[in-house]
Amino acid sequence: MKRKAGIILILIALFFASEILQRVNASYSIDAGIAPTLVLPPPQAQTTEQPIQKLDTQALLQISALLDEKQSRTPAQQKIDSQLLYAAKMRRGESIAAGIPTLSVDVGADDAGAVTVDMTALVDDSLISLLGAMNVEIVSAFPEYHTLRAKTSLDRLETIAGLAQVKFIQPKQEARYAQAELPNPSPTARGEYSDFKERADRVRNELQQVLVPKAPGDIVQQVGSVTSQGDTTHRAYTARGTFNVDGTGIKVGVLSDGVTSLSISQASGDLGPVTVLSGQAGSGDEGTAMLEIIHDLAPGAQLYFATADGGIASFANNIRGLRSAGCDIILDDVGYFVESPFQDGQTTSIVSTNNGGLATQAVNDVTAAGALYFSAAANSGNKNDNTSGTWEGNFVNGGTLSLLAGGNVHDFDPTAAVAQYDSVTSGTSLLNLHWSDPLGASNNDYDLFVLNSTGTSVLASSTNIQNGTQDPYEQSIAFANSRVVVLQK
Repeated sequence: MKRKAGIILILIALFFASEILQRVNASYSIDAGIAPTLVLPPPQAQTTEQPIQKLDTQALLQISALLDEKQSRTPAQQKIDSQLLYAAKMRRGESIAAGIPTLSVDVGADDAGAVTVDMTALVDDSLISLLGAMNVEIVSAFPEYHTLRAKTSLDRLETIAGLAQVKFIQPKQEARYAQAELPNPSPTARGEYSDFKERADRVRNELQQVLVPKAPGDIVQQVGSVTSQGDTTHRAYTARGTFNVDGTGIKVGVLSDGVTSLSISQASGDLGPVTVLSGQAGSGDEGTAMLEIIHDLAPGAQLYFATADGGIASFANNIRGLRSAGCDIILDDVGYFVESPFQDGQTTSIVSTNNGGLATQAVNDVTAAGALYFSAAANSGNKNDNTSGTWEGNFVNGGTLSLLAGGNVHDFDPTAAVAQYDSVTSGTSLLNLHWSDPLGASNNDYDLFVLNSTGTSVLASSTNIQNGTQDPYEQSIAFANSRVVVLQK
């Protein structure tokens, strides 16, 4: 899919639908240098346009101070994510910038300043040795992806960034699993779909056919203590009986958080044998639940599991690992915030600061090798029910801002007089900005600023540098009743 030259911004409060479907339908791509994308993924966030609104003078002063701080960074500091820089400054008792003593960050640092980070680097024995001499604990390393995960301290980051092999240091990459549900919208909030009644009637008719009394012998097979309702809804029990199949001879691999209660599920009869890739059991039980559902529908299938935790490189590696183990079908319910909605994979020759195309590339590779891959689209809300957190449109130059030395503000609604910000009306989570420059080669520099509800103060921001060797990505914290500003430098 190609787009005309120009720049596109997308505000997405619920990123699963776009991010995960990008992996499933990996043909979607946009020309480089075209489309900055703002991705805002709290599970209950909504955005509403706020036209005819200009930024407050006090907010402009703070944004200006943050941009001055950005310009003052040393070469080593330029290789560190702004969230980590802010956290390190606050730990030292320093102001973030002039007139800004603190900002909200969430980098996972403990009270002692210990933090887990993901590094983009030329990973070799020399680097591992140097990090070891600094008492940096290596959690995992993927030289083929130019990345490693390590535990260190905030006050040691600048020294690490000074190493020639290190290209970028970012907070531990986080993911969201498709298990949270949106609250049911009120009847008055129902979207005005022109064909809603027709669609509802079709669904009711299908359900009536599925839920008719069963004929003698047409019995749903009980597997363990509880059988998934999906066995009836999808008529899997009918397929087993009609075609005399139960998954025997098929290997199915699952990627999710973990299988902590696997043995308990096996003891109850809800699961049989499951092959867990070595060291990849993860933590949590969304994986256990997924395996139970598959076992209900295809009790004869051989089941495999590998965690999707550990960063996007580990996730991609485990996708390939399941295929190497012989899995014919692989599925996940996860999406990493750093995943680019604009990149159709990522070759090993690319040195990417965030590796936003690794998962897509892994899916491309295993499906080319004959596997079927499925991913949860999640329940991400929609515009009609006013539950979506997505805003998408061409970047519109709203002009330079007074008190700022250069830079253009994005106009969220060019049909109105002024719309220099968009608003998050509910939910709190991370705010993600993607645009379609090539991975590892972005020379369009964008920054994010999150203001309070009155627009008078900056609560959080992301001000990484993109000068030709970084990824097109920024991430900050979002708050309910906050305002979002995007600046182009």
